[in-house]
Amino acid sequence: MDAADDGDLVEGASADPAEKAKGKATVVGRRANEGRRSLQRERMREMIVHLKTEMDDEDLQVGVLG
Repeated sequence: MDAADDGDLVEGASADPAEKAKGKATVVGRRANEGRRSLQRERMREMIVHLKTEMDDEDLQVGVLG
């Protein structure tokens, strides 16, 4: 049985519930930030593809008209 299973303190673990909550909030906040950055990267990729497509379309139009 692990020390954590039988209720004993594990080295480095805090017995203070406020400290535990703060640690959990930090982990949740970190995950939220990672998710937000991932979404921003995805949006940037979409914008780049959109702009490249627009530029290609304009090049084609200039080629046909010019």
